[in-house]
Amino acid sequence: MGAQIREMVLADYDAVIALWKSTPGVDIRPVTDSREGIERLLHRNPGLSFVAVNDGELVGCALASHDGRRGFLQHVVRRGAKIRSVGLHPSAAIGLGAHDASLAARASRVTC
Repeated sequence: MGAQIREMVLADYDAVIALWKSTPGVDIRPVTDSREGIERLLHRNPGLSFVAVNDGELVGCALASHDGRRGFLQHVVRRGAKIRSVGLHPSAAIGLGAHDASLAARASRVTC
């Protein structure tokens, strides 16, 4: 059976932070990525952050948020993935209620 995708809940925090720590190039920010910071993000942006679970193990996550105008993706990580490219059409954020959208990426954070 493949990984199951479900909405992220605060109870996933320890597994998510362990995934981030084991992924080269993921910067863990002390305030916004703390348990309290992620709790605020999940509360302000319900239904936008997801985890992938395979056989009881968390193997991926994608945090998303918006400010009412723009949509943001943060820490999109998959365990063991060799990512060649990541694509997101900026108009996808419009479905989240954003009025405009942009995509910014830092090449130093992409592992090939």
